[in-house]
Amino acid sequence: MKNILVIAAHPDDEVLGCGGTLALLHDQDQVTVIFLSDGETSNNADLSGTSLTISKERRRMAQEAASLLNIQDTMFLGLPDQQLDKIPRLDIIRALQPVFDEVQPSVIYTHSQTDLNLDHRITGEVTLVLSRPVPEATVKELYTFQIPSSEWGFSQINSGFHPNVFVDIETTLDLKINAMKKYSSEVREFPHPRSIEMILSSCKYWGGMSGVRSAEVFELVRILKGSGESKNSGGKII
Repeated sequence: MKNILVIAAHPDDEVLGCGGTLALLHDQDQVTVIFLSDGETSNNADLSGTSLTISKERRRMAQEAASLLNIQDTMFLGLPDQQLDKIPRLDIIRALQPVFDEVQPSVIYTHSQTDLNLDHRITGEVTLVLSRPVPEATVKELYTFQIPSSEWGFSQINSGFHPNVFVDIETTLDLKINAMKKYSSEVREFPHPRSIEMILSSCKYWGGMSGVRSAEVFELVRILKGSGESKNSGGKII
């Protein structure tokens, strides 16, 4: 069994980044998703009301999406949306540390540090700190994922996202799309990158780049191979 932890800045990032991959995982794997923020200030027309009301609705959406994707547990830190840069990094790390202590993750998926969205970038940064390879560390595999804002930066100021791991999600693409539809307030009209059409196009593009029909892509940050690794890979990695 693998303990898999997804560290996401906002609800829906987990679906966009690795929803199809999570749905591939075997039942004996324990999958936990932790959201740093509820995304309560997201610019959408379908949600209205106070920040507390919106936060509750976003959490409900996240739990409904989780039920489709083999996610056993969802956690919410409740940090302020689009304001992670105003919180000392050490405070965010301290808030996440109990999650690491409880989950004891062997595999982590999180945001790329090259993402244009500042909340995403900070989430990736603090995850790297918590996953540092000290002797007592449990993390054996660390991946960053791509979401629509990952590629909005200009190359002059941003080295960009460079995928080197491709996961065949042909059999779980529909689950990924259905999970995204649970976030009805976040789905946009084509040709927005978060439209269903563009999400499908992205998966099919990366599939074509790797010889399959649909794929999700990741940038491998670190992997530790050895006698203690599990034989269960949890998905077809191309």
